[in-house]
Amino acid sequence: NRSRRDPNRDPPPARIMPANATSARSPRRRTVGPKSPGNRHQRRHIASAITTAAAAASTIGSSEGSEDAGSEMASATSIVADSVVLAAPIAAVSAALPSTSKPPKAHPLDAIAGRIAAEHDAFAPIPLAPAPGLANSMTSYLQSAIERTRERVARSKSAWTEASLEQAIREAGPARHFFQALVERVGDSPFRIVGGIRLSDADRGAEFEPLAMARRYQRAGASALALIEGEDDSAEGLRDAIGRIRAAVPLPLLHQRLVIDPHQIRESRAWGADAVLLVAEALTEGEVIDFQILASELALTSVLLAHEEWNLLRTIRHVGFPHASGCLVAIDNRDPATGDVDLTRSVRLAALVEERRILLSLHGIRESSDVGTLRRCGFRLAMLSTDDGGDPVETTERLLQGS
Repeated sequence: NRSRRDPNRDPPPARIMPANATSARSPRRRTVGPKSPGNRHQRRHIASAITTAAAAASTIGSSEGSEDAGSEMASATSIVADSVVLAAPIAAVSAALPSTSKPPKAHPLDAIAGRIAAEHDAFAPIPLAPAPGLANSMTSYLQSAIERTRERVARSKSAWTEASLEQAIREAGPARHFFQALVERVGDSPFRIVGGIRLSDADRGAEFEPLAMARRYQRAGASALALIEGEDDSAEGLRDAIGRIRAAVPLPLLHQRLVIDPHQIRESRAWGADAVLLVAEALTEGEVIDFQILASELALTSVLLAHEEWNLLRTIRHVGFPHASGCLVAIDNRDPATGDVDLTRSVRLAALVEERRILLSLHGIRESSDVGTLRRCGFRLAMLSTDDGGDPVETTERLLQGS
């Protein structure tokens, strides 16, 4: 008789458990994967955020809207936006939405969540490069604008030597802090306006000449200025206008044009500008990062402008790099393909930005009710220009008095 079991010859003894006993080994927990889009706590978290955001969004634009509704939407939608950017399963967002017999009332997050889920893998992080097909979705207007800009850049590079450009930058003097004038300065109106100026406005009369417009904007209470470059504007005319405005008016100045080359940023600084515009639809994420770094080295504020949700989503995480006080986010309410203006574009895209104080809305701001709609979404900044019709300086004064 063997006193001990031989493991090579004898099978292990069967384990006999009482009928009412359970196994001491806990069942294997399912991990998050394609068949399990997030845990229930995450789904409830996102569903709760969407529900709160939908309730707040329904009040926007109505007479019953309030600051509370805007703050609720800000907090709720920022949760959803964070979940999207951090690659939380997008399928959980759509799965959390309640199903009803009637189509649910549309609100800003419906289109955003649906579009992202349709265009991107639900479990993949947002890529560092533009999404496939991005170039195909770019409007023909923007494509032609980029081609014309390349020609202008080539002519500009031939007119400057590297040494002369660096010398002009040194002689331009210190840049004024565009970001600080709009975001960090206290004691002024809670709503601030950037006054847009075009060289072509001078055709409307002497009071619309660039320097006269800048002085009028200053008297009306504008916090900053923007020189909007037109396709027919000459480099000499733009440089002269920026120089004369800078010498006579103390407000910081944005040089608003389509930037596709680092040379343009250096040139704007050499001319005396204090901020540059970066159009998300025209740049890769790598270019957005590189251009922000270059602008920071030149003490310029970057203004990242977006028209669509996806282009804002793929670039928003780079805003403020390398310095938090170096970049604003602009939402253009004008469709670049049709020219139609829709203020609700700012309402939709604001849901993706957590830091609302850096938001700037362009086009379509004419009445106090427009300012009220923007403020309920967290906007504190807007840009006016002759693109909106009428006299933007008079509109600036009227809106600031009513804010």
